[in-house]
Amino acid sequence: MAYTSITKILEDGKDYLPKQDKGVLVLGTLGEEVLAANNYQEIPEEMKPDIFLLDLFLWTGSQVIADGAWFNYFALPGITKQPNGTANLSIIGGNLLFPVRQKNTQVMFSVRISGTIAGGAGTAREWRTQTRRTDGITIVGSDPSTKVQGLDITNRDAVLASYTLGPTDPFMVTGIQLGMNNISGQTITLTSVSVRMMQTVNPE
Repeated sequence: MAYTSITKILEDGKDYLPKQDKGVLVLGTLGEEVLAANNYQEIPEEMKPDIFLLDLFLWTGSQVIADGAWFNYFALPGITKQPNGTANLSIIGGNLLFPVRQKNTQVMFSVRISGTIAGGAGTAREWRTQTRRTDGITIVGSDPSTKVQGLDITNRDAVLASYTLGPTDPFMVTGIQLGMNNISGQTITLTSVSVRMMQTVNPE
């Protein structure tokens, strides 16, 4: 992609770009300074872009998830990204869209939910936390399950690990969904959801 200004580069979430003859081109936070370097180690500390990025999304309310249903957390009405995040993520049409980055990255989703689950106490029930493509069908990576026996599911956590590979990765082109696959045999009612997305960028 050809850029006509530094502003356009920053809007795409690019902190630094690979040069055609190797090395990197580094931009100041507001595009006020440009530096060419042979590698990441040559970049002055004050201009090194963040390697660890974090965005937090929060929701409270009441959302019923039927048995056997898939529910995308980013489709929750009123789910909101908290201020002072650094990953520059956005929710578009219920999909979490990552800004385009040239470098490969590691992605961690940390999800915490609270609510209740129907049925008799002492009966094992479970759900799975999954990332899916924007079709809401194709599962991406693993889908760990959480099992409970009580009716209260306050502060239940799950962590999913993933990655992005270059600027054409689906996370950056179309986005990703993250949510619950209810296989409990019962209705689940959510009252709060928090999603922490942590991204580590390869600096080389």
